[in-house]
Amino acid sequence: MKLVDYPCSPVPIWTRLLTLCARTRGSKLLSDFSWVLIGSALSRVARFGAFAIAARGLGPADYGVFSMASAVMLSGATLMRFGLDTATVTLVARLDRPETRVQVASAIWLSLRVRLTIAVVFVVVSLPLTGQMGEILFHRVGLGQTLALGVVAAAVLSLWLTVLAAFQGLRKFKTYLWLNLLADLGILLVIAFAIFVGKFSLNLLLSMWILLPLVSTLWGCYVLPRPERLQPHLQSHHLSELFRFSKWITLGTYALLALRSLDVIVLAWYAPDNTVGLYGASRNLAQMVSFFGATIATLLLPYASRLEERQIRSYLRRATMVVAPIGMAGLVVFWFTAAWLMKMTLGSEYLAGAFTFRIIGISAIVDLLLVPFSVIWFPLNRPAFLALQDIIRAFVGIVGYFLLVPLYKDVGVALATLFASVVSSSCLVVIVTCAIPKVDKRYSRSV
Repeated sequence: MKLVDYPCSPVPIWTRLLTLCARTRGSKLLSDFSWVLIGSALSRVARFGAFAIAARGLGPADYGVFSMASAVMLSGATLMRFGLDTATVTLVARLDRPETRVQVASAIWLSLRVRLTIAVVFVVVSLPLTGQMGEILFHRVGLGQTLALGVVAAAVLSLWLTVLAAFQGLRKFKTYLWLNLLADLGILLVIAFAIFVGKFSLNLLLSMWILLPLVSTLWGCYVLPRPERLQPHLQSHHLSELFRFSKWITLGTYALLALRSLDVIVLAWYAPDNTVGLYGASRNLAQMVSFFGATIATLLLPYASRLEERQIRSYLRRATMVVAPIGMAGLVVFWFTAAWLMKMTLGSEYLAGAFTFRIIGISAIVDLLLVPFSVIWFPLNRPAFLALQDIIRAFVGIVGYFLLVPLYKDVGVALATLFASVVSSSCLVVIVTCAIPKVDKRYSRSV
């Protein structure tokens, strides 16, 4: 009897982990996980280094202005996604068979053309409105040029993310690694050199967020497989599949867009630039914690998209067995090292945001623990449940912003983020717990 196959087994958890590693030794899954983990770690370190050096070079006040521009950049990129990135990963992963190479290439380039069209429209519409954005969103005058760079960076970032999604769906994680490093490490090196020669500025920082992702995007497009000829019937079918699947993802994406955009906006209403800068630095540094979740999600999404329903329970058990110890150990280590980490990376002037950093990091660890559950809606063709989770999270978080930020400023934003993460994650576990027995019952009947 193989006791490790049963959730109630008396075998210790670490024995199960070693058994799982032995079973996957030499497998493509383990190889891909290694590449994704190494690539994500290097990319995140480069990104955090860039943020830390930029924060030191600009100071809290100017970094607060950068946080506003980056909020426009990230919000714009999210606004343009329409769920196409996740839909591209799922569609490409399902089509990635030796006999369907033409369909894979057709789906990838169709997605890129759709993304390029959306990006051009976004830039044309948004650029004339950047001055009004600064006044309406952030209650600041004179941010037009800075926010214009944020708009262009958002368009380039959306194209870059679509190229990465294509390689993720193809499970070509080595190329995925190099495209990430080209952008993130390139930005770090340029910032460090600019500070060394005394030419560093806010506009230069934003310009690098345009140039380096653009170079990475062009390289990725050159490497991607190309269809030998246009096939209108495939184009029509793939377009229908992309939008059929992405409509629910779009709904959830817009809900999270509102949540992740309003944090800096609402904080800017009630706090000075210095406090906004402390929060922006804490939020960016907390991404160091969330990179494990992003790594695992990047790996699991294309594999989960290929699962059959009868494999879901086994997948959840095995994935949770690996993720849970990592998350719990990370929670303990992070809590005791947060202040030291902030001092070493950002400097003593940012230590006032250490408590905020701790709370945001805990929220990221909660998200990490639920990653295996969040991707199962793709093999089940139920992205509506993922949208429901995102809507619950956005609603709870936004209500928390307006209730807590006037009282606690940056700490209020962090507390609202944590509460929203806990509530939405709890709802996800309840929904999954109810759905899995129905899947098992349907499969047993089919057998």
